[in-house]
Amino acid sequence: MAACIYPSKNIATPAMAEAWACLHAVKFGEDLGFRDNCVKGDSLIVIKGINDAKDEKSHISNVLKAVQNKINNFTHIKFRFVPCPANNAAHTLAKAGWHHEQPEYWMEEAPASVVELVERERTGNETG
Repeated sequence: MAACIYPSKNIATPAMAEAWACLHAVKFGEDLGFRDNCVKGDSLIVIKGINDAKDEKSHISNVLKAVQNKINNFTHIKFRFVPCPANNAAHTLAKAGWHHEQPEYWMEEAPASVVELVERERTGNETG
């Protein structure tokens, strides 16, 4: 398990931000040598765009193609849609990325704010 933050500046739409996050997640897994991956996201347009092999013409199509081009570098990789309420940890990391100038990485750990959020979600106490 790993976590990362990438600076997110000058991204025009939420769909583009989600597409870039997906590409970064795939590249990060590849760089770490992971061969069996599950990438989860709460943007249905991004997950469907990656899972659907047709030639998409949306404003995020180039990023989706970059993700698709990396799929063969893995033994097994799947892309799953998860609704926003189930993806709070990812959103906490994404918000933290707004304040970083450089990427930041964690191996077998995560920032304290994310660990606390995951623990609250796990125990069913989302309000703290």
